[in-house]
Amino acid sequence: MRLAAPVVIALAWPALAAAAGRQVALPDPHVPLSPGPPLLGSTGQARVPQPGRTREVVRVGVDADGEPIHISVVQRIQLLGVGDYEFSVPAPVRDVYAPAGAHAQPGLLDRAIVWQGFSPGRRDLVAIATLDAQAAAALPLALRVATHTSGERFRLVFELRNLTRTRVPSFAGRGDAAGLAAVLDGVRRTLARGQTVAPPLITADVRPATIVVEAPFAFRGELALAPSVRGVRVAGGRLDGSRVVFSGTATGAQPARVVVTGTGDPQPHVRVVARPVREVPSAPGGGSWRNAVARGRVGGRDLLTASVRAMLGLARANQYETFLATPGAPEQARATYVYATAKIAVAAAAPKPSGGGIPGVVTVAAVLLALAAGAVAWVYL
Repeated sequence: MRLAAPVVIALAWPALAAAAGRQVALPDPHVPLSPGPPLLGSTGQARVPQPGRTREVVRVGVDADGEPIHISVVQRIQLLGVGDYEFSVPAPVRDVYAPAGAHAQPGLLDRAIVWQGFSPGRRDLVAIATLDAQAAAALPLALRVATHTSGERFRLVFELRNLTRTRVPSFAGRGDAAGLAAVLDGVRRTLARGQTVAPPLITADVRPATIVVEAPFAFRGELALAPSVRGVRVAGGRLDGSRVVFSGTATGAQPARVVVTGTGDPQPHVRVVARPVREVPSAPGGGSWRNAVARGRVGGRDLLTASVRAMLGLARANQYETFLATPGAPEQARATYVYATAKIAVAAAAPKPSGGGIPGVVTVAAVLLALAAGAVAWVYL
């Protein structure tokens, strides 16, 4: 079960020994590197006949500056076995419901989504959950939208920053080149089949080291501009009608950046769809790591570094593939993050008090129900 995985910020250093050729285990890709994700909360007894794949869509409503103001998650958990199920998905949940026509309804108890029922052999459990603002701390990406004006001219700067970078205690050293190459090639094949990656034992001389780890995110997005803008120029994307479209892979090295200039009031609305990248890096020159060793392109030191980083990278990506916990293995889970400008409704100003006085204050309220309702369609990505 992955529903109550312990948080281990350090992938415990293995029993490091000074002796040469000691067997050690590579980092476990199922151990979280930070307190979240998956989001934490209360859990209880769990019975799941046979979990299948899990799909999540994390929808983040942002304000005009790109700051999160609403977070909802559509989670679809597939059960493939016959039998009773009873489990909870911990999270700071404010409200949860199932879409129309669902065969099962989730419950809400003690800040967790609760599932209980019977699976006839195939059951899809779909929950649409609204989360507290504290869930924003676990989001993988940060958006920034800034518009500067000078007369009729504007300069719009959009930035997308990867927040997943972290430092963890691990190890470095030198290992058996042929053995490590076989491990890396094997992990890549296991991932391609969607199977669980177990932390393999290796033979190496190791020492403690701190490793910087992150989960890259592949993204595509658009900035919708007001149709009235003129003379638009774009750096970091391309103009498609009244939209600026862009794509790439966000890493922690530097933010992805799009700069738009033109005349008029741009009134930008942003939308970004992003997914974590879960992969084993290619060998130098491409192809298999085994061929790279045979050609003398890599040695035992580089291969140990690549192996440790690959397993830690999988651990970090697995965390963001499971923003909400899942009863299945992380390799069966896929998460999509959708950031979009939230619509704002402005209430009519209160009438001026008789006899003169301070005019009524205009109330601004975010229309958030549309975000949750629209999320249902995204669960089938």
